[in-house]
Amino acid sequence: MERTETNLMATTPKRSRIAALGSYFPSQVITNHDLEKIVDTSDQWIRERTGIKERRKLRDNEQNSDMAAGAALAALKKAGVSPHEVDLIIGATTSPDRWMPSLATVQAKIGAPPTGTAFDMLAACAGWMAGLQLADAMVRTGYYKNVLVIGSEALSRFVNWKDRSTCVLFGDGAGASLVQPCKPGERGEILEVEVHTDGRYGDILDLPGCGSQSPASHSMVDGNL
Repeated sequence: MERTETNLMATTPKRSRIAALGSYFPSQVITNHDLEKIVDTSDQWIRERTGIKERRKLRDNEQNSDMAAGAALAALKKAGVSPHEVDLIIGATTSPDRWMPSLATVQAKIGAPPTGTAFDMLAACAGWMAGLQLADAMVRTGYYKNVLVIGSEALSRFVNWKDRSTCVLFGDGAGASLVQPCKPGERGEILEVEVHTDGRYGDILDLPGCGSQSPASHSMVDGNL
């Protein structure tokens, strides 16, 4: 009986918490009034339908990974954790600097050790939530202790600024969360993460160009894919 109880204690799942959050936004601002000058829209029309007043845009010399690194370092500073203590980075993005290697190689920019793991999660708007769910599961197993989940998008690089139905929606920015083990009831404890997907509606909002279905080509670019 004692051996059974000991084994059960050893395999009891841990709890996890969000220890800190960090964010980063580019300094360049594009207001609704700025968009009025380039497409047929208005500040009132945008605010009434989306609640958006302004969005941020990367400058030519900035990259998505710069924002991701800024958000990650901000979260680590709040938590009092050194980059050298990070053992897993999950990068949630649909607009990485390059398709290979992944955005999560921001690991090098923040000074995290190469002994850890870094990979991307491509899940569009739900990327950070899906990443958080995975981080929660990873920490509960006891395999990782300091997991960074970074949601970072540079969608201004893909937006058609002549399409008023989409250009008003997207901007650039990054947020990061540090997930750690915790005791039940501890501040920031993750109680549950529930994510669902319905692939039947995948064509409502899509970026068809530059994938294996529509590889990069002149016709792909000319067709605004």
